Amino acid sequence: MILHNLRVAIRNLMRYKVQTLVSVLSIAIGIVTLAFVHAAMSDYKFSALLDQPYYERAYNIGFSPLEESEPQANGCETGSCDITPDIVRALKPEGGLRCAEQVTVLADMIEGTISTEFHLCDSTVRKTLLIGNMVDPGLPNYLGLRSAITGEKIKPLKPGEAIISKREAAQIFGDANPIGATQESPLHRQPGQITIVDVFDTPSCFDHWFTRPALYYTFGPIELFGSGNANERWEISLVLKDGFTRQQLQTELDAHVKPLGLKSVLTKEADRMSETNAQIILTNTLAHIAGSLILVAAIVGFLRMQVQLFWMRKREVALRITHGARMRHLFWLFFTETCLTVALSVAVAILTGKWLERIVYTGLAYVSDLPEMSVPLVRLYSLHIGLGLLLICGLGVWVAVRRISASGSGLAANLRGSRTHLFRNVMLCLQVTICTVFVCGNLIVLSWSREMLSYYNLPANDDFYRKCILMNMVMSGKPKLLMEEVRHLPSLDKVIPQGISYLSFRELDDNPDMLAALNGRYYQPFYLESDTALLSFYGVRVNWIRRPADEGAYLLLDEDIYQKLRATESLGNGTLSVDPFGKGFRSVPIAGTIPKFPYSDHGVSVLVNHETTASFQDYILVPKAGRYGSLMQEVEQAIRRIEPEVVEPIATNLRDSQSEITMVEGMRTLGWMLGFVSLVICAMGIYSTISLDTRSRQQEVAIRKVCGAKGRDIYILFGRIYLAVIVVALSIAIPVSVLFNRAMIDLDTRTSECGTLSPFMPCLVGSSFIVTLIASIVVWEIRKVMQVGRTSSESSS
Repeated sequence: MILHNLRVAIRNLMRYKVQTLVSVLSIAIGIVTLAFVHAAMSDYKFSALLDQPYYERAYNIGFSPLEESEPQANGCETGSCDITPDIVRALKPEGGLRCAEQVTVLADMIEGTISTEFHLCDSTVRKTLLIGNMVDPGLPNYLGLRSAITGEKIKPLKPGEAIISKREAAQIFGDANPIGATQESPLHRQPGQITIVDVFDTPSCFDHWFTRPALYYTFGPIELFGSGNANERWEISLVLKDGFTRQQLQTELDAHVKPLGLKSVLTKEADRMSETNAQIILTNTLAHIAGSLILVAAIVGFLRMQVQLFWMRKREVALRITHGARMRHLFWLFFTETCLTVALSVAVAILTGKWLERIVYTGLAYVSDLPEMSVPLVRLYSLHIGLGLLLICGLGVWVAVRRISASGSGLAANLRGSRTHLFRNVMLCLQVTICTVFVCGNLIVLSWSREMLSYYNLPANDDFYRKCILMNMVMSGKPKLLMEEVRHLPSLDKVIPQGISYLSFRELDDNPDMLAALNGRYYQPFYLESDTALLSFYGVRVNWIRRPADEGAYLLLDEDIYQKLRATESLGNGTLSVDPFGKGFRSVPIAGTIPKFPYSDHGVSVLVNHETTASFQDYILVPKAGRYGSLMQEVEQAIRRIEPEVVEPIATNLRDSQSEITMVEGMRTLGWMLGFVSLVICAMGIYSTISLDTRSRQQEVAIRKVCGAKGRDIYILFGRIYLAVIVVALSIAIPVSVLFNRAMIDLDTRTSECGTLSPFMPCLVGSSFIVTLIASIVVWEIRKVMQVGRTSSESSS
């Protein structure tokens, strides 16, 4: 029985090869899209605090001046006060608060990005760049962070202990066990050794204290090390003991902070987070709805086509029933065919999901400068979605089988019945609407990406830069030795040093007009160079104002900046005072101006100085002709020999290092892909519907021809319903596309700087594509059915 069902299913799938192929691809793309959205939203979840038994007894504490006539006391402004270490210490006297079960300080005490050197238990070393973030010992336990190793709540930390996220542990240590790894580098506030004692699982993005790629450590109560300055964010949370009231807690708090001229303001965490929780629910709902649109369009088209095919096989059903087939036999016959299509779709989705996971983790995470960015378990989610689709398809097949079996028409069931097509037409309208939104939306993305790429001043042909290597020496502990090794590689043509810094002009201190001309920016981006090799490499032509002396330093200002400063009469005798090495300001002449550097979204100037060689952190490696691949291998081998413990990539492709441009290009490629998929899904749905509909009405067309119907009557008969579908779909899709265009403009302020992003052309072109596609399919199928009708009518005559 199973083999028979498989043979029949494969025969029918092969009979409609194009529909089967498009069904598999469109369903697979829909599955991957929804799985990708679900994976991407995995961090957009409720705070771990919500699952703690004391959630309803947790309070956030704020403070206001005791006397309203003193709003500036103790750092207070507009009736509220910044929390300082003095306030924290006031709440932690001997014995603590009688009404509080625990008091926890939530503080951002970031040491900044530090070069960490982890020593593992097996004597191996891992070097990387991490943010050092000091936390209160009980903070991870209070929030309810869970260990990725044991699944239990992380215990309060002891002095010198640290935790790290699951993502960072995988990136730094790979398969090695990070527990027990020590970090010997001295920290700013408290030199000493730090030992990793646990790895915490991925937190909610609203548990923002632990979302950055950082090493979280403690040396004891946070208030002993904090200064409470503007760069530190402080909050205090506590848990009320059972048997005590909120009023008792507030009275006790007021007694502790009264000597500081303050009074407490209590906010229940459940009330404070209610708006956030509602936002999480709404955002997840909207994201999953948007992510499921392609899948809905694909599955609606697929089921609609399958049901129509089943109805066209009513003669076969009648014969099988005559020979003793029961409803369950018919169900498994049709369901086997559906299972094969969905199974093929899931297989394609799993392979695509594996590719997406790798691209996002190794590509987007790097170019977006978000090492914690990943979309885990896309393949697993694809499998789960596929199983869910089987249940939905099984229900649809069961309903179709019941209706077909109940018709009882026998062999006469081949004729077109009187059943309504309202459901089919509504689903067709929904599918066309979704596809139109996607086509117009992707054209808007393409338009946005074109404007953004022009904003980044891409060269007309940047193939040369795609074959160069950028070496970032920040992580190298032996930069001179490494570069000496690299300079002698056989595939290397030349090395171009590159140093980037942000310099301030001393003239800004006394010139508000000059500061306004620079849009309020005190520090301007500068390349610090020892010669003009970098300018020649990027093909930047200098507009010389005065030729510099052979040994003297000089400035090459960005053309726009130069014109702005000149308009404010801030240039004086043609010099500016800069401090490139922290040794004091000195006057440097402006020798010329330069246009925008390639791959730069802002004006970068150049300071040429022979003393700059000591400040280089980047080197551009230009390979010999046709030797890029071999040079990259040689560089990686040199790095492994000299810096085997470094985890961060030192050598990368120069073009790929342009992270923002790569992101824009990735969105552009994704726009083309999704646009193509939307058109394919739309074409598949329209074609299958019209093809099966016209095929099932061939006899009706023949009868109408015999009764005197003209060609235009047949066109009107079939075309009016699709015209109505187009009108309804466009009336919904175009407003949605306009709203999407508005969202793209709000996505990045640079969009308004690089040009006007109008939805008119994308919506016009996208709508024209859909209308032309539908019209072409309708005309093609009607011509075919009219030819059949003519032959049938002549035979009848």
